[in-house]
Formats: sequence, C-alpha cells, structure tokens
Amino acid sequence: MNNNPIDWEATMTQTLTASKAASRGSERVVAAVSEMVEQQQKNAVEMRKSRETMGQILADLQAVRTGQDRLSIQAKRNTEQLQSHTKKWAVQPSQVIIVLGGLFCAALIVSW
Repeated sequence: MNNNPIDWEATMTQTLTASKAASRGSERVVAAVSEMVEQQQKNAVEMRKSRETMGQILADLQAVRTGQDRLSIQAKRNTEQLQSHTKKWAVQPSQVIIVLGGLFCAALIVSW
C-alpha cells in the first residue's frame, strides 16, 4: 500500500478548477445551441413567408394560364367565324368578269 498522505486541499482545488472550466465550456455550448435554435426559428419564419409568396405567385400564374386558354379558344372561334364569312363573301374572278361585262354593256346602251 501507498503510505503517502493525500493532499486533499490541492485535490479539491484541482477539481474546482476543472469543474469551472467544464462549466464555462458547457455554457458556451448551450449559448451556441441557443443561437442556432434562434436562427433556425428565423429561417423557418422566412421559409413560411417564402412558401406563401410562392403559393400566391403560382395561383396568379394559374389564373393567367386560364385566361390565356380562354383567349386562345375565343381567338380560334373568331378566326373560324372570319374564315366562314370570308368564304361567303369571297369574290370569284368569274363574278368580276360578269359585273364588268354588264357595266360595259350598260355603258354601250347609254352611249347610243
């Protein structure tokens, strides 16, 4: 066995010094974790706002798309109607010749 006397005062002083250092280290870790949690909360709020904004933008884009689709359908209908009217009133070359011939005959009759 070891018959050397233990210096309890020195041992307690070393233990107190080590525990204070560990306490400071723990306080630093807790402070860092606390800052990280606060930052994450801020990021979560910003993320929620961003998601809401993106949702609104998506809704607006969908509304624009719906409007474009309606306008496209209406433009197609208008084009079809215009083409049908154009076909109804299209002047054929033979019709032009008949009208010019009639005008020529009328001019001959009037000039006699």
